[in-house]
Amino acid sequence: MGGWVSLKDTLYIFGIKVEEVALGFEGHLKAMEAYMMKKTLPVLTLALAIPGLAQGDPEVMWVQSGFDQPESVVSDAEGAHLYVSNIHGQPGEKNAQGYISKLTNDGEVVERHWVKGLNAPKGMGVDGGKLFVTDIDRFLVIDLGSGEILEQFSPSQAQFLNDVSVSDNGDVYVSDMMGSAIYRYDGEALTRWIEDDRLMHPNGVLADDGSLLVAGWGGRRLLQTSVPKRPEV
Repeated sequence: MGGWVSLKDTLYIFGIKVEEVALGFEGHLKAMEAYMMKKTLPVLTLALAIPGLAQGDPEVMWVQSGFDQPESVVSDAEGAHLYVSNIHGQPGEKNAQGYISKLTNDGEVVERHWVKGLNAPKGMGVDGGKLFVTDIDRFLVIDLGSGEILEQFSPSQAQFLNDVSVSDNGDVYVSDMMGSAIYRYDGEALTRWIEDDRLMHPNGVLADDGSLLVAGWGGRRLLQTSVPKRPEV
């Protein structure tokens, strides 16, 4: 688990690093929970990384604190605001304490509890004035202007919805880490798009140039598959 978003030459890095050891999925989950429950992690760091520069530590632009187990951060299309998902509990706990914070791109908190009453929000994506969020076994569509939850989907087979990535055509892909599946939201419905044991508990997903890259927790592998194109109108 962990979030990042790339905007031009800026890499926003945010989250928790769990060392890659051969624990198996249950071991990974326990390690993840241990890290998430530490109280020394309510800090958001914005780092700048520019391709072509000499290797070294990235420049820290600002640091903001006061979060509750922050998991992911995304920017709006204009780069004016950042949105931070706060788990605030165990990663699989439905406690209605999770929330999303809204910040300016220079680190000022606009509203710490911009969207509240969530369970354990994790991955996020932005497209068309909407914020897409995973919340354990729910997928939420939130209006970026008002913070209103426009739609929510609760697939019967969903177990641990995690990362989110938006493709060039606006389709949204969602990983189900415990269900070994990928869901797809086409603007109208959320469907179980791929279910395959080879996904090995998919964690991170990235839609890029007609492909979907999937990073699994279970086997230290990176898989790639093509994504469908929407018909031209």
